[in-house]
Amino acid sequence: ALLTGDAKYACECAAQMTQWMVANPAGCGVNWACPMDVAIRAVNWLWVLGLMADLPVVTDAWLSETLASLVAHGRFLMGNLEVRDDGVTANHYLADIVGLLYLGLCLKEVGEAAQWQAFAVRELVREMDRQVLPDGAHYESSLSYHRLVTEMFLSSAVLCRRHGVALPLSFLARLAKMCEFVEGYT
Repeated sequence: ALLTGDAKYACECAAQMTQWMVANPAGCGVNWACPMDVAIRAVNWLWVLGLMADLPVVTDAWLSETLASLVAHGRFLMGNLEVRDDGVTANHYLADIVGLLYLGLCLKEVGEAAQWQAFAVRELVREMDRQVLPDGAHYESSLSYHRLVTEMFLSSAVLCRRHGVALPLSFLARLAKMCEFVEGYT
């Protein structure tokens, strides 16, 4: 819609999101079984809202429905974080945190947003130290996971910068090492 000026694409996007919300009530069904999927969907939907914000298809009613669903996503994530019984975390937990970070920073009017943001920033920094080795490689020793985790950390760092949230220099230095690792394997 943005590239072509043709509203049919925005209408289709809004229709698919509406259909999804009707078919998948919060917390029910297979599309709520994996918190990582919930987090990724929340991030994608926030991007959609940002890209479509000025288009006529974004009515007050549709926006209210979508925001209510996004709040449900945040609440679900906070109650279903993917931490193993032994306390070990991996890329799924990182995705959960990134979802909460996006929700916390982009939905500031929501009562829980400040809590989501504070938790996510703290955990994001912690996970950089836990999941990324000093040389910049992801500890799961998989190029695919390294790429995914680098993308999540980069996206989060850009979002934090955009919203004036400072991340420690140690976080940014290790993120630079992750990018160097990507350059090396590419």
